[in-house]
Amino acid sequence: MRVTELNIYPLKSGRGIVLSQSDITAEGLPGDRRAMLTDPSGHFITQREL
Repeated sequence: MRVTELNIYPLKSGRGIVLSQSDITAEGLPGDRRAMLTDPSGHFITQREL
């Protein structure tokens, strides 16, 4: 496998941030999204729907 570009997306609908290198943790890349809102059945909730 070859990584040709590395980006993080702090906001779902925001522009990605290009990285030349990054640490990685058990949660993923620092600064990337780590959570989303879901309804009780597990489907994610979007701003567009609300």
